[in-house]
Amino acid sequence: MLQQVEEGMVAHFIEEHIPEEFKSIFRRQLREGKDDSVESRILEVADKLDQIYEAFAELQRGNTEKEFVLMYRAPLIKIKGIKLPSLTVDLNRKKPASVGWFLNMIAER
Repeated sequence: MLQQVEEGMVAHFIEEHIPEEFKSIFRRQLREGKDDSVESRILEVADKLDQIYEAFAELQRGNTEKEFVLMYRAPLIKIKGIKLPSLTVDLNRKKPASVGWFLNMIAER
């Protein structure tokens, strides 16, 4: 839901503010981070953590609408499925100050 809103805002921004001759380049640059590289997967984890943080803030404020609960849980599930060597190792070892440790702490609460 939130991602669709963001994508719509980006599309609107491109249409309104980017000169026609640069629109295709701008769109391509935005998509290039969406591949199977380690960097792309790290970026995806960071985006999901941001989504978790935003939803958690709403839940802390007492806003327990279904959308915020889903917005909190869905990225946790997604992150656990992202294959990153350091994430996999940290999830197994539960090292403090790692992404895996952070996710396990959130999942326990």
